[in-house]
Amino acid sequence: MIEKYYALFSKNRIDSYSSIEEHNLNLSLIQELTKPIAIIELVVRNRINKIMQQIKEEWIHDLYRLLDEENQYLALRGHKSIIYRKLNEEINKLTTKK
Repeated sequence: MIEKYYALFSKNRIDSYSSIEEHNLNLSLIQELTKPIAIIELVVRNRINKIMQQIKEEWIHDLYRLLDEENQYLALRGHKSIIYRKLNEEINKLTTKK
């Protein structure tokens, strides 16, 4: 049975637990915490957006533009960009929600 866990998760991960039961309990804990954490994240993100929109309606577009300019500046000098695909996806999610 443990070989099945090794194949699914990795030997290093499974061996870091004292037992398969402990690993399964950890997964259950993660399952219980994920939804409340996701809700908190959404509430905080929406509140930040609401506050920032009071300052400037299109704040997220300005932020995106500034990050894009900074990325171009860094790219010209051979450096990695400061905005990665995942962050870009999150910004797009915010800008398309209305």
